Amino acid sequence: MVLQWRSLQGWFGGLAVGVASFCACTGEVEEPPPAPIFPAEAPTSWREVRDCRHSHEHELNHIRVLANDAAHDPYLLWNAPFPVGATLLKLEYDDGACSHLIRYTAMKKLPQGSDPSRGDWHWQASSPARVVEVHAKVSQCVACHKVHCREDNKTGFDLTCAEELF
Repeated sequence: MVLQWRSLQGWFGGLAVGVASFCACTGEVEEPPPAPIFPAEAPTSWREVRDCRHSHEHELNHIRVLANDAAHDPYLLWNAPFPVGATLLKLEYDDGACSHLIRYTAMKKLPQGSDPSRGDWHWQASSPARVVEVHAKVSQCVACHKVHCREDNKTGFDLTCAEELF
């Protein structure tokens, strides 16, 4: 029995080497995961623009929204377009006290015309450890924001879902 097991180990080991060699020969290279679009210190250093509240989106989680300096005033005041680099960070929680973080979602403003189908925003979702899980083509996020976060229905500014204050 030991001899048969070692033979099988050898056969599977050889198969693994062969598959790896084939993949290496095809020129396919696994891309590294993208980096988060927000810095590690953002959850503790960016300013809060929405306090802890229940969200009817985001899988009915509770949320908080933070903004970097570039996004702060446009988000709250609707007084200027979002500049390139403006970033909003939504912290998602599974409890009403916003104490148990389960996910980050972020959107970062891109240069005008770089991705008009997504409002020229880069969208991303990541784990609490900042491991990017979904990036760039976050169709579900974009589709929802296009419906719920339009300036003409006074529920959003530039797809951010910022609330009109006046």
